Amino acid sequence: MFLSQFPVAQFHALMEDKTAADAIMDRIIHASRVIELTGESMRKLKARDELNQDEEGGDQRQAMNHDQRKTKS
Repeated sequence: MFLSQFPVAQFHALMEDKTAADAIMDRIIHASRVIELTGESMRKLKARDELNQDEEGGDQRQAMNHDQRKTKS
């Protein structure tokens, strides 16, 4: 199993020696199945969800503090 963050189409651009890149790619790709995933990474989606939850929690805390101040007055 071979995993990469880069699409197969970009592998050659990542290597300076094009002859070596051809040889490496030939050995990796030959008789293999390539599965390319698309979309946002799960890490990015999870981080965005956590950020949104933190912001929503902050809004709720501000509302509670505002209510507490009104009660004390």
